[in-house]
Amino acid sequence: MEPKRYRPSQGLRDLLRHRDQHCGFPGCRRPADRSEIDHIEAYGQGGHTTRQNTHLLCKQHQMFKHALGWKVFACPDGSKTWISPHGLRSITIPESVSNVENFDHLNDHCPQRPEEATPPVVRLTPETRRVLSLDQDEDLPDTGTG
Repeated sequence: MEPKRYRPSQGLRDLLRHRDQHCGFPGCRRPADRSEIDHIEAYGQGGHTTRQNTHLLCKQHQMFKHALGWKVFACPDGSKTWISPHGLRSITIPESVSNVENFDHLNDHCPQRPEEATPPVVRLTPETRRVLSLDQDEDLPDTGTG
């Protein structure tokens, strides 16, 4: 069952600061302590306060998203696809993902990735595994949600 709370728990806040490490807007390097937690799918439109539906954005890039029409879609592999108001697409990968194999976004099938495509293999840093309480060889479950 999905949490029905707007404000993230302390654990989720810690996870996002470690996972993202800086503003998630393409090219922005404002650090996590100068960024805020943002719902990818708006809470008021049914979005949940979960690690899959939240990320860090600085105030300037929250304005880009909410007031200027930028769209963001979370992909099951941890990446985000950003679409500008003019249709330009950009893909971001969380800073804590240290080694990505088979990261095939050349044709940008995200968020509607074809079923026959091989899902990417994402390698997490030891610190990310510790925060998520994952064993050293355990992978994140692919929930298929974005």
